[in-house]
Amino acid sequence: MTGQATNRANASHLLNAVKNGGIDFLAIYPDSELAATQRAGLEDPDIQCIPVASEANGVATCAGAWLGGRQPALMMPTAGLTGASWPLTSLCLAKGIPVLLLIAFRGEVGDTPWYMGQYNLTTIPILDALGIPIVAADEVDQLERTVRSALASANAWQRPIAIMLSRRLFQ
Repeated sequence: MTGQATNRANASHLLNAVKNGGIDFLAIYPDSELAATQRAGLEDPDIQCIPVASEANGVATCAGAWLGGRQPALMMPTAGLTGASWPLTSLCLAKGIPVLLLIAFRGEVGDTPWYMGQYNLTTIPILDALGIPIVAADEVDQLERTVRSALASANAWQRPIAIMLSRRLFQ
């Protein structure tokens, strides 16, 4: 498969994994790595997909969706974690609201743009400091199982869980 065809196939697989894993409400903050999946979500009648203006708005939107009986996830770039940390802390963690965070992880070893290196130093420590459990996803064929188990734990533990989506999923 060509790079673009692989990206489309993996984007479709990611969206199906999200839906089949139990998510029925997806807030999306635009991201270049996730763009194909986000576009597919907006066109898919089987999942409610809502674009948000910031990652903080996404957390609040997902919290409201959960309070309304939905199973929400926020799909966002790594860079948005700092902006999302306040509502994650003051809303989700303080009130026991489970939100799945689908984070396109930048800054992995091998991610060569110079400006991505900072994310390697900050992303995991921020999640650790917030007490948000982390699961890595780097194999397409394991995505649905990863989403399903993370969602089950988030609901049982009444707290957000982050799925770090490796760049390998989008190449």
